[in-house]
Parts: sequence; C-alpha cells; structure tokens
Amino acid sequence: MTAQNNYQQMKISFYFKASQSTVLKNEGFGIIYYYVNINSRKSVEKSTKIKCHRNEWDERNGFFVGFDAERRNRQIAQMKDVLEMNKIVKEMMGETLTVETVELNLVDRKLARTFKTVFAEYLDQQYAKIRADGELKHKGNIELSTYNSYLKREKNIDKFLKSINKEELLVSQFNERMCEMFDNYLTSRLKCGQSYATKHLKLIRTVCQLAKTSNIIKVNFTENYKLKHDPVKNVKTLNENDYQLLFDNFNMLTDTERKYIDVFLFMRETLLNYGDYLELEEAKHLQQDETGRYWIIKARKKRTEENNQIQTVPLSKKALEIMEKYQGIDKMPKMNLSTLQKYIKRAFAKVGVQKKVSSKLSRSSGISIAFNKRKLRGELIAYVAGWTSTREIRNYLEIDKVELSKDYLKGLD
Repeated sequence: MTAQNNYQQMKISFYFKASQSTVLKNEGFGIIYYYVNINSRKSVEKSTKIKCHRNEWDERNGFFVGFDAERRNRQIAQMKDVLEMNKIVKEMMGETLTVETVELNLVDRKLARTFKTVFAEYLDQQYAKIRADGELKHKGNIELSTYNSYLKREKNIDKFLKSINKEELLVSQFNERMCEMFDNYLTSRLKCGQSYATKHLKLIRTVCQLAKTSNIIKVNFTENYKLKHDPVKNVKTLNENDYQLLFDNFNMLTDTERKYIDVFLFMRETLLNYGDYLELEEAKHLQQDETGRYWIIKARKKRTEENNQIQTVPLSKKALEIMEKYQGIDKMPKMNLSTLQKYIKRAFAKVGVQKKVSSKLSRSSGISIAFNKRKLRGELIAYVAGWTSTREIRNYLEIDKVELSKDYLKGLD
C-alpha cells in the first residue's frame, strides 16, 4: 500500500485546562493540553506539561502571549513538528494512522534519526570536500585542518550528550534548550572561551539545517538560540621591549630554540603565515630586481583566484641575514606547527617575555611594526600580505597609541 493511499487528515489543537489544585485553579493557573483530530475522530487529551496562567494563553488563536511567550510557543511548535513527523513515518511504512496510534514521539527507530547519525553524514560530506594540494580555495571545498576541527567538536558534543544521558538524542529534539545547556557545559564546566563554544553551536546549527533540507525534521529549532560572542578584543602582539629582551638574552637559548626563533623572526619580517612559509621554494619564489633587492613573490596558500592574492614581499636586512645563515630558503628549518609553537613559547618564556606567544604573533607584530614604525598605509600592507582588501589587517594590527598621538597631533600643528 502506498503512502498516498494511506493519507489521513490530521489536526492538532492546544488549549488551556485549569489546574486540579483548588488553590492554583482559583488563582487562574493551569496546564496546556492538546488533542489530535484524525478524520473527525478526536484522541484523548494529553498534557504538554507546560504550566501557565490563564491570561498567558490566547485560547482563540492557540498560542502563548505575555511572559516568556516566544520560548513557550517554540515548545508548542516543536510538539506539532514531532506529531506531524510521526504521521509521515506511519504513512511511509504503509500503516493506518488513528487517534489510538498517534504519539508524541517517533514510532520507528530506523527512521528516527539521532543527532549523532546526522552529524556522521555531515562529516562524510565534508570529508569529500577536502581541498587537494594546489586546488583553489572556494565555497565548495575546505582545508584538512577545518575537517579535523569538526572531528574535535564532534568529540565535545559526544561528551556532552553522554554527561546528560542523551546519547540517542533525536535530531528533532536538539532545540534551543539543548543549545543553552551545551553552551553552559563548554564555558562553565570545561572552562572554554565563548568564541570556542560559539563555533560548536554554529556547527550544530549547520547539522540541524542539513536534517531540515533532507526532510528529516520540519523545523530547525537551533536557529532560535541567540549565539553569544566574546567582546571585541584588542590585538596583543610583541612590542620593541619584548624583542629587545629576546635579542639581549639570545645566548641563553639552546641551538634548537634559536632555530625556531629564526623561523619566527623570518615570518615577522616577511608577513608570511606558517602555511605559506612551508611552501617557499627558492627557485620558484625568490626573485631579484634590477637594483639588486630580493623579493619573495608567491601566491597565498589560501588564495581563491589563480592570478590574484599574490604576496609581494621585499626582503629586509634581517630576513636576508636569516636566509643566508641557512644558505638559502630551501635549507631553512621546516617543522610541523605544534613543534614550532612549543619551542617559541619556551624560548620567549626563558628570556622573560610574559605573554602568550604563538606563531600568529610573528605576523601580527610584523604588521604592527610596518604600520606604526615604518608608516606603511593599510593598502600597502594588504598588497605585501596578498590580501584583496584591508579588512584582514584588523585581526593582526595593534595600534601604538604613542605613535598615533604623535602623528595625529603633528598633522594638526
């Protein structure tokens, strides 16, 4: 029997029912109930377990008004969604839907898709989109590191669901309340930053949207959760005093630490990120102009167009010294990012720099020096870094307010 032959008309009605407690009833409190009408047959009434005052329920239109109405109306909408999904499942299975068989849950576990199974499908889709070496960046592909970050977030979601005994949570049940609980789990229990938690919630929202577009659910309730964001933070980078500490105490470092610091300083001088540094080839990317000056000319690793986003970097005296120390770019140290991070943190701590140091600080301090000391305009910095606009600069630039004050007041005199 086809689903079309099995089609049954269904209407869901919600209404207010006074509390059985005399005291609460006299004060106007009660609970919202519902019944289902199928082919003019009415089911027994069932409680939604949502308590409210009589004045908070619009009986004529069947929805909440007043205090907390938006959240409670979403609960009602979700119940409708589940009941309608129950109807669809029974029709797909060729079963007859009656007022006795309709339930506020999904009746077939094979068709009742859990959040984890939909997440696994999403990961399979993303794995197929991993960008191959040399492939241009666009919306249809992702980096391997992006996929790996999805795997880490999946583990955190699994831990959360296990902690609340909801490992088999249906994707239709991942609602606004679950998002709030997960947000609090990451920020309060695991002591994660808010931006880190928000990335997880955005991924959950995307997975639930996949379920919606695949007709697994009718409503994506995670969209109703208001994402929280960290306040805008000023970029913190290494200043002249920090570098002076490094140079004054350079002899304190081991040979291995000096090697990694050389890489850090080279990236500072050239404004390269670590991925682009690893791709450097002397024959391919090092050029000398008619005046004898050396340049690194290289397309960004994350470029979106083949002949655009070209990094055009004139090599400074410091960059040339580091390159010559290793007898060329090709012989400069190459290592994985985690190893670089470990050694530069150790080196800066050893010389007395009390800051959280990472490889990103090499680029941010280079950009800040170019802007504050060398007085390069934002457009020129973007050109050197291979950006198509100056928008990216704000993620790396720390304004030197002393220099800003001097330049600003000089312009007024």
